[in-house]
Amino acid sequence: MFCNNQIIAGIDEAGRGPLFGPVVACAVVFNDRIDISEIKDSKKISPLKRQKIYNQLIKENIDYGIGLVHEQEIDKINILNATKKAMQEAVRNLKKEPSKLLIDGNQTIESNIEQEAIIKGDQKIPEISAASIIAKVVRDQVVENYNKVYPMFELSKHKGYGTKLHIELLHEYGPSIVHRHTFRPISQIGYGSFKIYESLPMVRYTLSIIKRGFNIHSFNIKKDIPCMLYKHMRDKIYVVSINNKDVSEINSIILDIKKKDSVKKARLDVIYSDDKSTTPRVQHSCKIC
Repeated sequence: MFCNNQIIAGIDEAGRGPLFGPVVACAVVFNDRIDISEIKDSKKISPLKRQKIYNQLIKENIDYGIGLVHEQEIDKINILNATKKAMQEAVRNLKKEPSKLLIDGNQTIESNIEQEAIIKGDQKIPEISAASIIAKVVRDQVVENYNKVYPMFELSKHKGYGTKLHIELLHEYGPSIVHRHTFRPISQIGYGSFKIYESLPMVRYTLSIIKRGFNIHSFNIKKDIPCMLYKHMRDKIYVVSINNKDVSEINSIILDIKKKDSVKKARLDVIYSDDKSTTPRVQHSCKIC
C-alpha cells in the first residue's frame, strides 16, 4: 500500500508450530487498490478457498517476497529467531524497499526500516492477511513435495503439525532429517530408522531439489532405476540414479521416457547410485527431444 508516498509492507509467517519442515514468511505490498473482500487470515479459511485467493492475489498488481528457513537452522537458532530471519529475507526479496513494515504479532525484526508489530494483524491489515495466505500456500506446497519422499508420515493430512496421527507415526517410524529435532516430542523420541533410506542418493538429491524451491512432480525409489521428475521454468527434468557401470543404459532410459511422455522440452539428469556425497552430483545431462 502506498500511503503519503510511503511503501507499506505487511508481513506474516506460516509454520512456527509444526514439528516438520521450514518456517515461511511473506512480505506484501499492494501497488494498486485491489479487491480485498475475500482476504482473511489464512488459518480461518479452507485450503481450497485459500488456494483460490492465492491464485488471484499473485495475478494482482502486488509485490511480494518470500523468506524461508529450514528445519536444521531452526534447530540451531530456535524458532523465534528463525521466524525473524525468514521475515528479513522476505523483505529483502521485495522489488522495492518498503518505507514501513507492519508485522503480525508482538515481535519486530532487526531492520533499519520503520516497523510496527500488530497483534492479530492478519485480521486487521489487508497486506498482512495477504502475506498470511501466500506464506501458508507456499509452505503447504513445500510440505506436499516432502510428502512424496516421506509418504509414511501422511504429511498431506497434517502439514507437519503435532496432530495425534503425526505423533503416532513418529513413534512408529521415528523422525526424519526434515523433522525439527529440538521440538518435543521429537527430542524425546530420538533419531528414527531412516538412516539407510536417507543415505540413498536419489533421496538426498530430491531433498536438495526441494530445498532449492522446486516442485516435485513424481518420485519413485522402488523401481529398479530410482527416478524423480521436477520442473524448472518450462522444462521437465527427469532424474535417474544408476550404477556408474551402467552408463550405456542412458539411451534406453531416454527412449522409455519418450514412450511414456510426449515431451517437447525436457532433460535427463543422471546421478550415480554409489555417490556418497551429501548432495549427489549430476554426472550426465542430456536433452530429450
